[in-house]
Amino acid sequence: MCYEAYGKNFRLQKDIAVESLEIVLQSLQSTLSGHELMKIIHEYWNAPKIFPESRDVFAQCNLPICIVTNVDDEFIYRALKKHGLNFSNVVTSELCRSYKPRADVFLKALSVLGLSHKEVLHIGDSYQNDILGAKAAGIPTLWVNRKKKKLNPEDVAPDFVSHTLNGVLDCI
Repeated sequence: MCYEAYGKNFRLQKDIAVESLEIVLQSLQSTLSGHELMKIIHEYWNAPKIFPESRDVFAQCNLPICIVTNVDDEFIYRALKKHGLNFSNVVTSELCRSYKPRADVFLKALSVLGLSHKEVLHIGDSYQNDILGAKAAGIPTLWVNRKKKKLNPEDVAPDFVSHTLNGVLDCI
């Protein structure tokens, strides 16, 4: 549904999530409400936990950082505020009217930073959305593979892999 939500057909992730939940609940013949379940998801999106090393890595990184996310604007800005984080550069799917792994989001981040694809490193934890999307846009990648997932030999390889965000410091 996110892939189809593009350009004039763009829809917020919170709306897509309700619809997809309703479809699943209906297929399971459940009496639960997608809208009620989304309240729990919204609580998480508003204040997700951050990984313990995140603040230290951000503090040690003396390069421009751009947050690139599929989360709706309202949720990313609330989450950043909740954690006392302030980034000058935030690119959301809502802003781009497109979701990762489409190139639009990555190209907008390059534009915001005023850098070329060869001057940045995209760091992400989603192989499908972050790594494949950034690689398709010609951007080098660091896959934060916390769950130590294995790739198949035919899969597109990230440029770097780390099990924590600390791997960024080795790359820069």
